[in-house]
Amino acid sequence: MAPLNLPVLAGAAAAARMLLLLVPPPPLPFRYIPVLMAQAKIYWERENYPLVERLFRQSAEFCSEHDAWKLNVAHVFFMQDARFKEAIR
Repeated sequence: MAPLNLPVLAGAAAAARMLLLLVPPPPLPFRYIPVLMAQAKIYWERENYPLVERLFRQSAEFCSEHDAWKLNVAHVFFMQDARFKEAIR
């Protein structure tokens, strides 16, 4: 069995850390939307659609251009009685 070369391993670890610093993080909506959907799912399962709508309205500033967010907002409107026109919009 060959002995471990610790300076080489330390150099590889430093290179991996440097790569993590150079790669930019994903944009905020891509990290925030899964968390938002998990929160909304709690109220969705309780059929508390107005509270789900409130969560989405609070996040509109950050996520309004994201397709998954738009689709879920439309679905919330659709599930509420007499809000079909808003769901289409």
